[in-house]
Amino acid sequence: MGNTAPPAVSVIIATYNWSSVLRFAIMSVLAQTFEDFELIAVGDACTDDSEAVVLAFNDPRIRWHNLAENSGAQFGPNNKGLALARGRYVAYLGHDDLWHRDHLAGLVRTIEAHDADLVFAMTLDIGPPEMPTRSLLGLAPKGVYEWSLWAPPSSWLHRHDLTDRVGLWRDGSTLLMPTDVDLLNRAHEHGCVIVPVDELTVFKFTSVARTNAYSERRCDEQAAWWDRLCREPDLRYRELVEALKSLGRQHPEVLMRFSLPSRATPGSVSAAYRARRGLQPLPARAAAASATPALFADRVTLKYLNAENDIGPAYAVRALHEGRDLPADGLFLGLNWHSLEADGEGTRWRWVDTDAQIVVTRPSGKRRRLLLDLIPGPGIDRLPCALHLREAGGAIVAEVPINGGGVVAIELPETALAGEGAIFALGTEDGGRTIRGDPRILNFRVFGFAWEEDMPPSRSALKKYNERKCT
Repeated sequence: MGNTAPPAVSVIIATYNWSSVLRFAIMSVLAQTFEDFELIAVGDACTDDSEAVVLAFNDPRIRWHNLAENSGAQFGPNNKGLALARGRYVAYLGHDDLWHRDHLAGLVRTIEAHDADLVFAMTLDIGPPEMPTRSLLGLAPKGVYEWSLWAPPSSWLHRHDLTDRVGLWRDGSTLLMPTDVDLLNRAHEHGCVIVPVDELTVFKFTSVARTNAYSERRCDEQAAWWDRLCREPDLRYRELVEALKSLGRQHPEVLMRFSLPSRATPGSVSAAYRARRGLQPLPARAAAASATPALFADRVTLKYLNAENDIGPAYAVRALHEGRDLPADGLFLGLNWHSLEADGEGTRWRWVDTDAQIVVTRPSGKRRRLLLDLIPGPGIDRLPCALHLREAGGAIVAEVPINGGGVVAIELPETALAGEGAIFALGTEDGGRTIRGDPRILNFRVFGFAWEEDMPPSRSALKKYNERKCT
C-alpha cells in the first residue's frame, strides 16, 4: 500500500473454503457508494481456490491473507483482519452474506453523527428455499439499543479502537454463547455507545439454517439475490421499517433475543452450530484465560439464565437486570433448568433437570437456609424420594426427603459460602427419568426459591400437587 493515506473503513471478510459465495460478497463490497475502504479477506486456512477468486478482482483496495492453521470459527480470521486493518472504522461481512450498495455510507454517516462506538444496520435474514421465511434482525423499536437485541456482525461498523478497549474476538469453543454475541455484550457492558441504523442494508443467508451448508457449498441463493440487488436499486423498505417498529412496540416477543439452552456448557453452543453446518467437531482445547468467568461472577450470563419475571427472589432478579453490580446474597438460576412456564392463572414455574444449579452471589455468610416451593414431577419414579444438594466438586452437602408438595428447607454449608460466590446443584439419587414423548427430565416443578427470611411458605406448590394427584 506504500505511503498512501489509510482508508476510512477496513472491511473484514472471514472465509473458509467456500469461494463461490465469497465472490458475491466481494462484489457487494466493491459496489458500495462509499468508496474509501480497504477489503481484507482472511482465509481460515483455506485449501480451495479462495485466494485466486480474491486476487482475480485486481483491485488495489483488496488484500488476501490465509491463516496457517484453521481456527474453526470467525474469531481467528477476524482478529487477524483487525491486526492488518488500517481504517478508522472496521466493518465485517460474512462470506455468504450481501450488502446493499448504500450499506457503508449509512453506517459511517450514523457513527459520525452520533459519535458512537458501534452502529448496526437492519438485516433481512432469508430462510432457505425449502423454508422461505423472512426475519428482520437489528430492529430497535425504541430507536436505541436494548440489552440482548441481536444484530449479526455483517451489519456492524465500529471504531477501530473498540477492541482495544473491550478485548478481541474470543474463541467460541470456550464460551457459553456465540463469539459475536459475546463481543456485543462486552461492548455494552463497557458502556460503549451503540446506535441502531434505520436502514435495511444487509441480506443474510444464515448457514445454521441450511443443513450441510459448508459441505455442499451452494451459491445459487446469493447469485439470485445479487441479481435482484443489481436490478432493483430502489428498494422500498422505509414503510416496512415503520410498520415493523410499530409491530415491535406492540408485540415485544417479535424481537430476536439470544437465549441459552438449559444444558449449555462452555463450547456446547459453538459445537452444535458446527454440527448443523455439516462440519467435523473441533479437537478439545484448553480453556483460554479470556473464557467466561465463574457463573457467580458472570452478570452477563446470569441475565440470560434469569428472566425478569422469573422464579427467583424479586430483589435479586431486579438488581441483575436494572443495576450494574451483582447483589450481596443474591440467589439466581444457573444451568440445567427448563424454560420458564406459566399457567392460565399466571402461576410461574421452572422444571428441574438433572443437577439444576442455584447460584449465590457475594455471600455474606449470614444467610444459609434456602427455601424451595416445589412439587415432584414425572421424572420422579416414586415417593418418598430424596432431593440432593451438591457443591461444585460434586459432593453431596445436603439431603432433603420429599414426600409430596410444599416448601422444603435446605441448609447450605457454611464452608461453601465463604468465598466470592457459590454454585450448588439440585438432583435426585437416581438422576430422574424421561417420560414417553418428552426427552426432558422433569424432576421437580419449582414455583419459587428464596432465603428463609425473604419467602413465607407458599400454598401454590401444595395446591398444584393435590390437583395433580386428583387427576
